[in-house]
Amino acid sequence: MIDMQIIISAITAIIAALIAIWNEIKKREAIAETTQVAMAYTPGTVESKTPEIIAKLPERSWRMNEATRRYLVFDATPANSETILDQVKDAENQCLTHYQIHFDGGYYVIDYGLLMGGAGNPSGK
Repeated sequence: MIDMQIIISAITAIIAALIAIWNEIKKREAIAETTQVAMAYTPGTVESKTPEIIAKLPERSWRMNEATRRYLVFDATPANSETILDQVKDAENQCLTHYQIHFDGGYYVIDYGLLMGGAGNPSGK
């Protein structure tokens, strides 16, 4: 008859091995995700344009904050204001990090939710 201690030891060893395998799988998944996130911040990579990867990032790192939105439409004509905010909303819904906003009389360049440049004046002046 097999000793009960041997059976318990064998079961404990199997459980420990399964836990070690599970932890290794999770560690590799975390490394892969970290690599994808790093690539999302590297311009010119496929991952930097992948909405699924961008959506995993903290929103504050790529979504425009309210102060910037207000700045974009400050002194803008009502039509330009609506056009600008609609384009920002569309770009963010697509999880874009690099895009241009075109309005009557000019454009803005947006990078990770920040105004990087542009030309023209949305006020029409």
